[in-house]
Amino acid sequence: MGTPRYDRASVVRRVEQRRGVLGLSRDGLARRAGLTPVAVERVLGCHRDMTLREAAGVARALGVTVAWLTQG
Repeated sequence: MGTPRYDRASVVRRVEQRRGVLGLSRDGLARRAGLTPVAVERVLGCHRDMTLREAAGVARALGVTVAWLTQG
């Protein structure tokens, strides 16, 4: 079956776009998502992939689905 793949840069663009619409800082996103600011920086800086738990938290914080984050 394999691991589903997504374009990391596209996910970051969608997160940053939605974050801007909501007027959230990266720290604010981290708080709402239940993540550390360091985790958000690593993910949005394209240093590593998001875990499912992180993706779910970010999606919840942004009011979108994980599918929207990964597929648009």
